Amino acid sequence: VVTSPYTTIPACANTNLNSTQTVTVQMNPTATLTTVPSRLCHGATVTFTVSVGSVNTGDKWTLNYKLDAAAETVTGTGPGTFTFTTTATVTATSDVLALVDITNNSTQDNCISSLTDSRTIAVDATTIAGVIGHDTTVCKGGSGFMVQTAPGVGSIVRWESRVKGTTPWIGITNTSTTNNFNNLVDTTEFRAIYQNGVCLEDASNVKTATPRALPYAEIVSTDDTICAGKPTTFVIKVTNVEVGQSFSVKYVVGSTNPTFTATNTASGLHTISIAAGVFTSTT
Repeated sequence: VVTSPYTTIPACANTNLNSTQTVTVQMNPTATLTTVPSRLCHGATVTFTVSVGSVNTGDKWTLNYKLDAAAETVTGTGPGTFTFTTTATVTATSDVLALVDITNNSTQDNCISSLTDSRTIAVDATTIAGVIGHDTTVCKGGSGFMVQTAPGVGSIVRWESRVKGTTPWIGITNTSTTNNFNNLVDTTEFRAIYQNGVCLEDASNVKTATPRALPYAEIVSTDDTICAGKPTTFVIKVTNVEVGQSFSVKYVVGSTNPTFTATNTASGLHTISIAAGVFTSTT
């Protein structure tokens, strides 16, 4: 009882009230990363999948995410797994793909959830082929080698060769910086193929190995008749000797093996003299 100097007011209670209000609680949407590439090449976009939940079939939603500092937005409808590809590209030695928030646009209050799921992506530098050394010439059927003279970005994954003027290139199982070749009979081009991480391959410059034809000599003069003990000559034809080069030809006279040497000459006809006293019988 409330009292006052003038009146007394009773505290009345009504226990027959029955009006109600329904409060519908809308679930906050969820999103998690399901697949993200662990490694990419510099300059590549990122294709990833996201699992979206706590939304009704037909509900439209907006997802915000970041690839390092680049903020992007995608949209979708209903629950499930969704695949997206970033507009931005990976550029550092490692980039982070992070979900920021997701909003259910079909709810009265546009329910939104802050997200924390993220993945770190390793980034490989773009492959740059190294440089292989100089053209080379070897004797026909001989051997030689090609060698890297300057490294690139990445490693040699194989060498390739082809007969000059033909295609395609033929792979050589060799990851060394030196590539040996043997029994060279055709002019052959060589190159090294480089690759860095998951980046595309890159081919080096092309160098050529040229087989040099073996020198050849044959007697072209006719049989000769001389008196015993007299001098004589015979003529040889030499081929595959370039101008200015020297050559030596060994020949047999009876039981001896003399040598004929020509200096600063070339292919062609050459006369060899046999001194007096050498031939004393038919040879």
